[in-house]
Amino acid sequence: MLSTISRKSILPFLTITFPMLALLALLLIFEMDRPFSVLATSARAETSSSISTLHAVNPSSDFALSPENPPVASADILSLQIMIDNFEPLVRDGDPISCCNLLGGDRGSLANTLLSLGSGTLTATVASGSTLAGHWQSLAHPDGEQLGFDTTAVLPKEILPAYQASITGLEMNVSSATAGSTFHIELKNGTVIRWQASQTLGGGQETLYFPLSALGYITNIVWYIDNASPGDHVAVDSVSFTAETAVSDTATQAFLWSYGMLLDNWSSSSGMVRDKAQYPAGDFDAVQATGSLAAATAQAAQLGFVSQADAINIVTVISNTLLLELPRFHGLWPHFVTISPPAGPVIAPGTEYSSVDSAITAFSLYSAQFSLGMQTNGTEQFINNIDWVDLLLPNGLSHGYDANGTRLTTTWDTFGGESWLVALAYAAATGSIPPLANSQPPTYNGAAFIDDLPFLWIESPAEIDVWGTDWSQYLLASATQQTEYFKQNYPNTCYDSLGLFGLSAAEVPEPALVLPADVYQAFGVGGRIMANDGSSLFGTPVIVPHAVGLLALEKPLEALSLWTWLVDNNLFTPLNNVESFLFIDGNTSCTPDSMRWNSLKGSWNLALQTVGWGNYLLRDQGPALWLATRQSPYLYTGYLVLVPNTLPWLTLNLTQVREDDNVNQAVDIPFSLDWPSPLPITLTYSFEEGTAMAGSDFLPSTTLLSLEAGSTQGNLNVSLIGDDLPEGDELFAVQFSDLQNVRVSSETVPITILNDDYLLYLSLILNDSSP
Repeated sequence: MLSTISRKSILPFLTITFPMLALLALLLIFEMDRPFSVLATSARAETSSSISTLHAVNPSSDFALSPENPPVASADILSLQIMIDNFEPLVRDGDPISCCNLLGGDRGSLANTLLSLGSGTLTATVASGSTLAGHWQSLAHPDGEQLGFDTTAVLPKEILPAYQASITGLEMNVSSATAGSTFHIELKNGTVIRWQASQTLGGGQETLYFPLSALGYITNIVWYIDNASPGDHVAVDSVSFTAETAVSDTATQAFLWSYGMLLDNWSSSSGMVRDKAQYPAGDFDAVQATGSLAAATAQAAQLGFVSQADAINIVTVISNTLLLELPRFHGLWPHFVTISPPAGPVIAPGTEYSSVDSAITAFSLYSAQFSLGMQTNGTEQFINNIDWVDLLLPNGLSHGYDANGTRLTTTWDTFGGESWLVALAYAAATGSIPPLANSQPPTYNGAAFIDDLPFLWIESPAEIDVWGTDWSQYLLASATQQTEYFKQNYPNTCYDSLGLFGLSAAEVPEPALVLPADVYQAFGVGGRIMANDGSSLFGTPVIVPHAVGLLALEKPLEALSLWTWLVDNNLFTPLNNVESFLFIDGNTSCTPDSMRWNSLKGSWNLALQTVGWGNYLLRDQGPALWLATRQSPYLYTGYLVLVPNTLPWLTLNLTQVREDDNVNQAVDIPFSLDWPSPLPITLTYSFEEGTAMAGSDFLPSTTLLSLEAGSTQGNLNVSLIGDDLPEGDELFAVQFSDLQNVRVSSETVPITILNDDYLLYLSLILNDSSP
C-alpha cells in the first residue's frame, strides 16, 4: 500500500496574490492543452535497465545483409607471400620428408632421388645409375586426393569473387647446386602440366622468381635437375607463391582466411571435416569441427562472404550427415569418425563417444540452422535423446563412453565452458540443473577455449548464473590475465615488445623436438594448476593464435595488433595458418627468422578462431548465431534453467492518467517489453489505494494478463471514477504478482490521476487562505 496522505489537502498558510493567481491560470491552460506525458518508470538499477553486455544481442534486429549493401573489399590491392615450404622438419605422423609442407600437402622424391632434409633446407641428389634428382609436393592435402586450388581464386569456390586471392608468381630460394645444372619447375593439375619453366643454376645462393598468369586449377609443384651425373645436387631453402587480394582489413582477413581453410578441410560428399589438412578425407574426421563449420558458414552468410543459398546447402549437407548417418551410443556422437564405404561413418578406433563434443556439435549446428531459418527439430530431438540418466554421476555428467561402450568415470565436475555447455544441453533436455562439484572459477588449466567455448554459439549471460558466476566480469578478467601474462613474466623480450598473448590447447611449435605424447599441450594461464606457457618444453614460451580470435571481443585492440603482425610477416595468409609459434630463446630481434611456427591446419582450432573473429566482426549488428538463445523456445527454456533472470523487462509507458468530470471511463495504461520472449508470458495485476481511493476514484480489480510469445507491448486496463470535486492530483498503484517469463523493476508502480478541477481547487485554496 502506498503511504497515505490527506485526500483533500489544502494550504492554509498560502497567500495568493493576483499576479500569482494569473500565473496559476496560465499554467492551468497550458496543462489542459498539452498531450499526456509518456513517462517510463526508471526505478530499476541502471545496470539492469537493458540486457546489454559485451556479448549481448538485440534479438529483434534484422541480421540479413541486403544484396545492395554487401561488405566492401578494399580498393587497395594487398601483396602477399604464401609460403609453400621452408623445410623445417615437422615430425607429426611419420617420415619428415613426406609430411608435410606448410599448406598441409605431402612431399616426396622423384624416381630414386636421394633426399636430405636439414633444418631449413631440402637437398635432392642424383643417385648412382640415375641422371635426374627432384622433389614433388601436393598443394593442399595428401597427394592421393589430387586436391588443390584455382590460382585465380585460391579460397573455396563458395567464397564470393570480391574476397578471393589470386596467385601472381612463384619464388624459390636455392642455397646451393651443382653449377650449370638445368633446374626445371612445373605446376600441375594431376598429370597435366599447367605451367613450366627452366633455369640454369650458377651453383651458389640465388633467388628465382617467375611471374604467373591465370593457370586454373593446380594440385602439385615439382622441381628437378636432369641430364645430371650421380652426386649432382640442388638444395632449396624455401618455395613460395606471391599473391594479391583486395581484403585488407585485419579482422576480415582473420575470419575469411580461417574460414576458407576450415571449409577446404570439408568433404561435400561425406559431409564431414577432416581433423587436419594433411589427413585424407574420411580417415580421421572431427565431429565437433564439422558442427562448427556449420556455425562459421552461417556467419559467412551474415557477413556477405558466401551466398545464402550456398550457406544453406553446406549446412543442409552437414545436418543430414550428423543427424542421419553418424553412429551414436547412448545418444552421443563420437568425437572422431572413420568413413568406411559402404558401411559409412564408424567411431575412430581408440576414441570415445563424447558428451562435450556432442554438445559442441549440437549447439553449433543448432545456431547455424536457426540463424539461416532452417528446421531445428532434428537437432532438438538429438539432444533430448541423449541418455542423460546414464550419464548423470554424483559429481557431474560423465565425459561419455569409450569405443567399447564402457562409461567413462571422469566427469564434467569443474567450472569452465565445457562443463557449462554440457550442463546447458542437459538443462534443455531435462529442465534440471546437473551437479557441478567444483562450480566456482577458475577453470582447471586456464586454456582460453575452456573459458569462451559456449559463447561462440550461445549468448553469454548478462545475469549471474545458478552457480553464482558473473560471466561478463569473469570473461573480461580471464582475458586480461592472458594479455598481461607475457608482459609481467617475460619483460624485454619479443613477447613483451610485440604485445603477444594467447595460451590455449594446441600442437607445439616444434613437434620434432618433443616426444609424441607431448606434441599436443593444454597451454593456459590463471587456472587451478600452474600456468603452462611452453617454457618447460622449449626454454621459451609459446603463443597460440586461436586464443587471440577467441578473445577478440574482450580484447579487440590487442587481438587486432597481434593478428596484423602475423599478416604483415606473411605467417597467416589465405593458405597458411599458425597453430602456434615461439621465438628462439625469447630472441630480441623479433623477426620471422628468429621464430619457429607450426603451420598445422587443424580443423578444431581453425573453427575456434574463425567463429571468434566472426563474432567480433558482427559485434555491432549482433551475431546471428546468438539469436537462438532468446528466440528459440527450446534453447531459451534450457538457458533459463542455468540463468534464471534472463527475462524481458516490462515497463509502463504511461504513469499519468486524467479523470473526466462525473464520467466513469476505462483507461489503457500501455506497457512495453524490451525484447520479445519466445515463451508466452502471464502475470496478474491489481490496483492499490494511495491518495486515490478504491470505489470513489477508481474501480478495484484483479486481472490475469496473458501475452503470446513474441509480444513486445500491450495495455493494462483501469476504470476511473470521475467527479467534479475540487481536489489535487492523486495517486494509486499497479500491483504485479504471479509473473511468469517476465520481470518488472518493482512489483508496485505508482500512477498519478491528474486533477481536472483546477479552477475549483484554486477557488477552494483562495477561500480557505487568510492573509
